[in-house]
Amino acid sequence: MQTAEIEALLILLWGQWGYQRLIINVINHQPGVVLRRRHVIQTLVHVGPVVG
Repeated sequence: MQTAEIEALLILLWGQWGYQRLIINVINHQPGVVLRRRHVIQTLVHVGPVVG
């Protein structure tokens, strides 16, 4: 699976709030992930309305 598909599944499973919390935790523990934060936010914004 590609990263975007995994992220979409995580959003479906946990909802936007839970997924955002998960990403915040990952970013806090792995500073290198911050570079991907914009991609994560774009995914949330793109998929979020579909999930409701």
